[in-house]
Amino acid sequence: WIKPGTGSSSQRNIIISTDRSEYWRLSYGFGASRDRVSWSTTSSSDSIHDMVGSTQLDEGQWYHVAAVYDPGAGKKYIYVNGELDGEANAYSAGSVLGTGVSRYGFIGVGSEASSFNANRGPAHWFNGLIDEVRVWDLARSQEEIQQTRNTYLTGDESDLASYWNFNDGTANDLTGNGNHGTLRGDAQIPATVNNEITLSAAQGSPDIMTVEIPDGTSETVSYTQTAGSQTVNFSNLNLTIDISDGTTLLGQLTSPKTFTINPTLEVTTPTGITREAGYQFNSSSQTLTFSDLSLEVNTDDTQAMTAALLNNAKTFTVPSTLVINSPNTTASETAYGLSDSVIDFSSLGLEVHTTNAQTTNITLLNSSRSFLVPETRRLIMTDESGIQQSLEYRASYNTRLDFSEFGIQSDISDSYDSYSNGLDATRIEVSPVRSQLVRAEDSITRQLRMDVNNVTANGLEIENESIATVDYARAAIISLDSTINTVNSKKGYLGAVRESLTFAMSDLVNQTWNLGTSQANIGTADLAIEVAELAKNQILAQSATAMVTQANALSQNILGLINDGSMQLGSAFGMLSPTTQIRNLGASGSMIQDVNFATETINMAKAQILSDSHNAMFIQANISYIKALQLLK
Repeated sequence: WIKPGTGSSSQRNIIISTDRSEYWRLSYGFGASRDRVSWSTTSSSDSIHDMVGSTQLDEGQWYHVAAVYDPGAGKKYIYVNGELDGEANAYSAGSVLGTGVSRYGFIGVGSEASSFNANRGPAHWFNGLIDEVRVWDLARSQEEIQQTRNTYLTGDESDLASYWNFNDGTANDLTGNGNHGTLRGDAQIPATVNNEITLSAAQGSPDIMTVEIPDGTSETVSYTQTAGSQTVNFSNLNLTIDISDGTTLLGQLTSPKTFTINPTLEVTTPTGITREAGYQFNSSSQTLTFSDLSLEVNTDDTQAMTAALLNNAKTFTVPSTLVINSPNTTASETAYGLSDSVIDFSSLGLEVHTTNAQTTNITLLNSSRSFLVPETRRLIMTDESGIQQSLEYRASYNTRLDFSEFGIQSDISDSYDSYSNGLDATRIEVSPVRSQLVRAEDSITRQLRMDVNNVTANGLEIENESIATVDYARAAIISLDSTINTVNSKKGYLGAVRESLTFAMSDLVNQTWNLGTSQANIGTADLAIEVAELAKNQILAQSATAMVTQANALSQNILGLINDGSMQLGSAFGMLSPTTQIRNLGASGSMIQDVNFATETINMAKAQILSDSHNAMFIQANISYIKALQLLK
């Protein structure tokens, strides 16, 4: 930052430079037009390049000036107040400045010497004020320059080679690189700022008042020489003086007088509301309160703050804060951004969710609201082995907590008050109960209930037995005997339960195997074909039975007729004379032959009937088979 002094525009003023043999120089007033910034450099090949900006700088005004050389492009730039003031193609790409030999650097003067003697002045001393001088080891962009020109640096920024802000009254380098400066000649580092002003009356014109502020800036205005009160406004200095009696003041200003004033800090909100707060001008930390804006400004050094803001208004982003007053705790405050969706009050175990933080800010600004927030509490269960499970629940609600690690469920009533009758560090004896449903088949259901008490040393209450005396030892033995009986009883009980479970498991295994076999048989059968084959076989069996029965009946009927004829023939034959019998015997032989023929004929007819019946049976079976298939489909 530079502030050209009176008459500086007609002079050559070096802002910062290095020794001529490793030359670069940022100056003011070296060009044909003396009121502009110039930027001169020498490359490693000893090629000098000068350029001049285009912005006219007025005397008595502060300006931020920056000069940049980009070796990658061989280009040079000048910026004034963050805006590009000039650029030039100075060297070929890749060219560097100087030869790399270490030389002295100078602020406010130049030199052509190899030792520190500043023999370049006094014609080229800077006439004015210089502040916040920074040298970087890289070519900074315009955006980077704009971002930090109104900001104090810490000194540890990346690529920052040297930094002098003079706030401590010295020219020490704040980067830690040791590039400290030494004051020479009439160079001074004035107090950063003070709260003294000087009032004086112009000679020959006693109604003319002049005010000079600590940085040397002055302003002259007229006032009325009357006995009444009045206000004199020095608008350029943003200063107002209230005079109770103009005549009395005139008598006091026959010579310049110094007055001490305390400054005020003015805050303007985005909505246009402006408020002022006065503060003590010293190096201590203070808090400035703007109560109607619900705003506090904390500063560690009011002098430094005044120096930074005097005639140089700054814009700050003030994070909003949300304050929660909980009935059971003190107020908790958390800052949040206007783009946040969650405001975390970790100290309360509470999160506030909002879909529009800016609307929340406007709604709650200077207008507090009350909300009912269901309280969340936590119940922690720890067993003797150290296993722990923690569950949350909402207070004033009927809740069932499932501690699955232990197989325990806890019902909490809506009337439960953890503050007055809480379970904090409470020891609870829990006897686990396990129920298991065992099914052997659909028609048989057996429910097995196991009740197992705590049979640990603690549960059996023998962990603190003493044997310090004979009586104690006897009592301990009796207690141990009883405990052994209890354990044996439980072991027998568990053994019986295990046998029941073993039997049930065996039964279930058998059923599982049978079901698997049946499923395999069913899966490999074609139900439609099997049903049709069954019907077919039944028809065939019934038809064969009927056919054989009918054939046997026909044969028996024919044989009966033949037998009857033979008997009648024999009877008749016995009653005849021998001659007639012989003749009849011959005839009988012929008849027997006829009868044998008849028998054969009957057998043939029987065979024919069997064949016809067999064909009819197959036809009928096929018809039944087709009908069975249709029915199945």
